[in-house]
Parts: sequence; C-alpha cells; structure tokens
Amino acid sequence: LVTTSRRTGDAATQILMQALPEDAFFHRWQPEGDNPYASMLGAADAIVVTGESMSMLSEACALGKPVFFFVPEGGVSAKHARFHETLLSSGHARRLEADSHLAWQPSAPPDEAGRVAAAILARLR
Repeated sequence: LVTTSRRTGDAATQILMQALPEDAFFHRWQPEGDNPYASMLGAADAIVVTGESMSMLSEACALGKPVFFFVPEGGVSAKHARFHETLLSSGHARRLEADSHLAWQPSAPPDEAGRVAAAILARLR
C-alpha cells in the first residue's frame, strides 16, 4: 500500500509508481476526493514514512506499529532532524536501512495528550 502526499513531487511519484510491483495499491494524493491514508495506516503491519513530514511520522507512531523513516536526498531542516532523534532515542521509530527488519516492535506509542494533561494537573494542584 503506497500513497503520496500533497508535497510529493511529480518526479518522486513517477519513481514510486515504476518501482512498485503490478499488484501494489498505489494512491496518488489529490486535493479533492477520497483519501485512503487513514485506512492504509490501520491496515499496515509496518509503516514507512518520509522524514520530511512530521505529521505523517507522528500519526504513524501513534499507532504503536513498526515505523521506519527515510531522509530524502538533500536532508531535512534542523527541526526535523531533532524530531527524528527524539523518535529514535525513545524507540518509536527507526531509520529505514537496506537491512531493516520490519518485524521490529517499537516502544509503547507516545501519549502526548496524557503527558500534557498530567503537566496541567500538576500545576493546578
């Protein structure tokens, strides 16, 4: 299952389409119409996300499934790099490498809402 996002350029889209086997499900993101992204995340056993999308990385990690990310050629911003290091050090994601084992299991999904709620309650006491 593969989908592009609103930031995926035409060149990357073409490369993805050509690299996939014929029986792969490929969705090209469009601003209008159905978007199977949430269903794809739910159906996935493991998820590969581009490292330049903090939203997609966060959504994938929240599911508690193995999440792998790759950094596109040219790198990412310093803010993105710090986020990657946080995900790596907390055990929520791994870099996608040629020898990545998709059976890897991440640590428990992040509970940012719970963390924020606990901080607010602590300040109210």
